Amino acid sequence: MTHTGGFQDDDFWTEFYDFLFSDQRFTQAEDLLDTSPLLALPTGARVLDLCCGPGVFTVPLARRGYAVTGVDRSPAMLERARALSAERSAPATYVEADVRAYAQPGAFDVVLNMFTSFGYFDDPADNARALRTMHDSLAPGGTLLLDLAGKELLAGRVTPPKVVRRGDDLLVQT
Repeated sequence: MTHTGGFQDDDFWTEFYDFLFSDQRFTQAEDLLDTSPLLALPTGARVLDLCCGPGVFTVPLARRGYAVTGVDRSPAMLERARALSAERSAPATYVEADVRAYAQPGAFDVVLNMFTSFGYFDDPADNARALRTMHDSLAPGGTLLLDLAGKELLAGRVTPPKVVRRGDDLLVQT
């Protein structure tokens, strides 16, 4: 498999699913929900999980009793999220939509955008549009939680290229 497409390419998420969404990532989300004061959400909160992917946060939030809506542009990731929700008896709503366009004015107490899923559009105006939809979807007094990796953090993680082989697949990460 050779893939050089960008994050907007649904094949990228499908082909590299096992590399991007390991069991460790799901465990990490559960741990964060158990320990982070930032994720100590009010009882009964209505949560919008933007760029939800395969439900890494959506499913455990739903299992904790929150009314969760997961939004992602990838049909393949939403299919996995729906399957995981069913498997774990974690009812959630899933919507296929672009983060720049999805807004439900005042419908959510909390908007999450996790695992540095923000800021990748080439045009800064598109990033601003995404922020506007997040803002517009919040109820008055709601909370926006953006998970971002700053340049200082990333600079500290500079490493040689990483090569991972799984069967016939090879991932080169630079």
